[in-house]
Amino acid sequence: MVKCNQFFIFIEASTLPLSPNHNARRDGLDDLDYAAERSQVFTEAALQSVLSQLAGPPSTGICRSCSDTIETERLRANPRARLCSCCAAEDESHRKRVSRCGPRGN
Repeated sequence: MVKCNQFFIFIEASTLPLSPNHNARRDGLDDLDYAAERSQVFTEAALQSVLSQLAGPPSTGICRSCSDTIETERLRANPRARLCSCCAAEDESHRKRVSRCGPRGN
């Protein structure tokens, strides 16, 4: 599973494809080679995720959270911004809290 937002890329390692010779581990592929291969697959998946996001449509200029206009400076810095700076800061704060404390109930 690949989830990508403006600040983080989340890739579930179990969903990453292995190369065609992934069974070579039994034939002499040591742990370092296996780790290097997994790292390369992870990096390629992360790059593909970011590139696909960059290929998306530009922002409408309206915040998806509060429906206010997104600041001009923010749109110049990130033409695909979906949130205004206040909502983006709130969203980032929420994501940090969830990553530290786990999800909370309503």
